[in-house]
Amino acid sequence: MRIGDELRVERRGDGWVALDDEGVVGTLRWLASRDGKPDMNGLMLRFPAHGVLRVRQLVVGPDGLVKDVGGEVTPASR
Repeated sequence: MRIGDELRVERRGDGWVALDDEGVVGTLRWLASRDGKPDMNGLMLRFPAHGVLRVRQLVVGPDGLVKDVGGEVTPASR
Protein backbone atom coordinates (compact mmCIF):
# COMPACT_ATOMS: atom_id res chain seq x y z
CA MET A 1 0.00 0.00 0.00
CA ARG A 2 1.21 3.48 -0.85
CA ILE A 3 0.13 7.07 -0.31
CA GLY A 4 -2.24 7.93 -3.13
CA ASP A 5 -3.78 4.45 -3.32
CA GLU A 6 -7.56 4.18 -3.31
CA LEU A 7 -9.44 1.54 -1.34
CA ARG A 8 -13.11 0.67 -1.47
CA VAL A 9 -15.10 1.18 1.72
CA GLU A 10 -18.20 -0.87 2.60
CA ARG A 11 -20.48 -0.94 5.58
CA ARG A 12 -20.90 -4.46 6.93
CA GLY A 13 -23.37 -4.68 9.77
CA ASP A 14 -22.36 -2.13 12.41
CA GLY A 15 -18.86 -1.64 11.00
CA TRP A 16 -17.01 -0.50 7.91
CA VAL A 17 -14.15 -2.21 6.10
CA ALA A 18 -11.55 -1.10 3.56
CA LEU A 19 -10.96 -3.41 0.61
CA ASP A 20 -8.56 -3.74 -2.27
CA ASP A 21 -8.81 -6.13 -5.23
CA GLU A 22 -7.79 -9.07 -3.00
CA GLY A 23 -10.32 -8.45 -0.22
CA VAL A 24 -10.52 -6.79 3.21
CA VAL A 25 -7.35 -4.96 4.25
CA GLY A 26 -8.66 -3.40 7.45
CA THR A 27 -11.48 -2.06 9.58
CA LEU A 28 -12.39 1.61 9.89
CA ARG A 29 -12.69 3.05 13.39
CA TRP A 30 -16.08 4.60 12.66
CA LEU A 31 -18.80 3.85 15.21
CA ALA A 32 -22.32 3.18 13.94
CA SER A 33 -23.64 4.96 17.05
CA ARG A 34 -22.03 8.23 15.81
CA ASP A 35 -23.54 8.09 12.29
CA GLY A 36 -26.02 10.94 11.84
CA LYS A 37 -24.90 12.68 15.04
CA PRO A 38 -22.96 15.96 15.39
CA ASP A 39 -19.25 15.87 16.14
CA MET A 40 -17.58 18.07 18.80
CA ASN A 41 -17.70 21.04 16.38
CA GLY A 42 -21.40 20.59 15.67
CA LEU A 43 -20.84 19.16 12.18
CA MET A 44 -23.12 16.28 11.27
CA LEU A 45 -21.31 12.96 10.79
CA ARG A 46 -22.53 10.95 7.78
CA PHE A 47 -20.76 7.66 7.17
CA PRO A 48 -21.49 6.33 3.67
CA ALA A 49 -22.48 2.70 3.10
CA HIS A 50 -20.07 2.65 0.14
CA GLY A 51 -17.16 4.93 -0.66
CA VAL A 52 -13.56 5.38 -1.71
CA LEU A 53 -10.74 5.89 0.82
CA ARG A 54 -7.86 7.92 -0.58
CA VAL A 55 -4.74 7.03 1.37
CA ARG A 56 -2.93 10.15 2.68
CA GLN A 57 -0.92 8.74 5.61
CA LEU A 58 0.64 5.41 6.45
CA VAL A 59 2.02 4.09 9.72
CA VAL A 60 4.54 1.34 9.02
CA GLY A 61 5.88 -0.93 11.75
CA PRO A 62 9.51 -1.96 12.20
CA ASP A 63 8.66 -5.17 10.34
CA GLY A 64 7.77 -3.10 7.25
CA LEU A 65 4.05 -3.92 7.44
CA VAL A 66 1.38 -1.22 7.34
CA LYS A 67 -0.14 -0.80 10.81
CA ASP A 68 -2.53 2.12 10.16
CA VAL A 69 -3.83 4.24 7.29
CA GLY A 70 -5.22 7.77 7.23
CA GLY A 71 -7.14 9.54 4.51
CA GLU A 72 -10.48 10.83 3.30
CA VAL A 73 -13.53 8.81 2.35
CA THR A 74 -15.71 10.03 -0.49
CA PRO A 75 -19.22 8.55 -0.76
CA ALA A 76 -19.80 6.43 -3.85
CA SER A 77 -22.93 5.13 -5.45
CA ARG A 78 -22.85 1.36 -5.67
